[in-house]
Amino acid sequence: MKCDEIKDKLNAYLDGEVGNPEEIRRHLDACADCRAELEALSSVNDFLSQYEEEPVPQQAIDRILAISRRRAFNSLSWFARITIAVSAAAAFFLGVITSGEIASNGSSQYDDFSMGTETLYSFDAGIEG
Repeated sequence: MKCDEIKDKLNAYLDGEVGNPEEIRRHLDACADCRAELEALSSVNDFLSQYEEEPVPQQAIDRILAISRRRAFNSLSWFARITIAVSAAAAFFLGVITSGEIASNGSSQYDDFSMGTETLYSFDAGIEG
């Protein structure tokens, strides 16, 4: 393995999460630069292990999520924003027009269903008669 590949895996190596630790160990035995990098990461881990992990308050999580959503929307291009707004407006007006049309006519496509029942009745009467 090359040094760049090893350095990318050093944190996982320290945490015991590497599938092939022997290969990394052989490289570390032969490479002083990677050994120095491992020692630096190890000292950082040792320093951080002094501190207890604190739970993150829900209010902080909610605020971070709100900011990230706002930034995600702000990162959209002006064309994408206009497309979203026009699509929402079109869907709204289509719903208003469709519901207004049904209300003003006082009928719908299902009002003629009773005629089907009468036809079925007359068919039954013809069979019996």
